[in-house]
Amino acid sequence: MATARTPSLAEASAGTNGTIVCAIDDSEGAEAALVVGRRLAERFEARVLLVTITEGGPQPEPRGEEHRVALGDPAEAIAMIAAEEAADLILVGAHAGRLGLASRSLLARDLASTAACPVVVVPPEAANRRA
Repeated sequence: MATARTPSLAEASAGTNGTIVCAIDDSEGAEAALVVGRRLAERFEARVLLVTITEGGPQPEPRGEEHRVALGDPAEAIAMIAAEEAADLILVGAHAGRLGLASRSLLARDLASTAACPVVVVPPEAANRRA
């Protein structure tokens, strides 16, 4: 019995190029976004592009994927990089809020109004879920 092949992200959506942008920092939510981004990239034969916004301090350590570092307003910088890369999806991590519940991401709210592609907020506990 033949099994159906999962189409790549680019194949599944005409006009896309299979790029997932993960906005990362040193938070648990960002780590979860990276884990989810890697899972999606593997499943849909997509490319992961890490984006870090810095204030000019030390550069983050590379994590294996392509990585871009930008200065400035985080939402504008991430949206601009996503547009330059013709990204299909932006993942951002939620930060733990009151009572340990994931709070809404202000970055995601700002990105939703500026980015040309969907923005997904990934809660910290998503990293522990099975694919």
